[in-house]
Amino acid sequence: MADADVIIIGSGIGGLSCAAILARYGFDVLVCESHSIAGGAAHGFERNGFRFDSGPSLFSGLSAPSPNPLRQVLDAIEVTLPCAQYDTWGCFLPEGHFDTAVGAEQFCEVLQNCVGIKPCANGEIYSA
Repeated sequence: MADADVIIIGSGIGGLSCAAILARYGFDVLVCESHSIAGGAAHGFERNGFRFDSGPSLFSGLSAPSPNPLRQVLDAIEVTLPCAQYDTWGCFLPEGHFDTAVGAEQFCEVLQNCVGIKPCANGEIYSA
């Protein structure tokens, strides 16, 4: 691979996504990583029989169709992953823990009640 078209430094989600799309479109890609495991913050490790995530534990919006950028990369490279559908998830905040429905509307109401964050007219949120 000394004659790679593109060299990508780092094998996190961004680097791997770029490499996958470039390779899908015919480029010879070399990915360089200083860590012993690819994946950046998306990989985990084990210690004394326990498994730890070193980054996100949940990637939402991966079922198709979705505006999630990672879902769009998977579609572009024609990769299908098993995805679990869910309608409720648990939230653990310093102010308390609770279950909430999936979706921004109900979650914004919960945040407003729990921590005083109110939605703006355009759907964005701001702190009260």
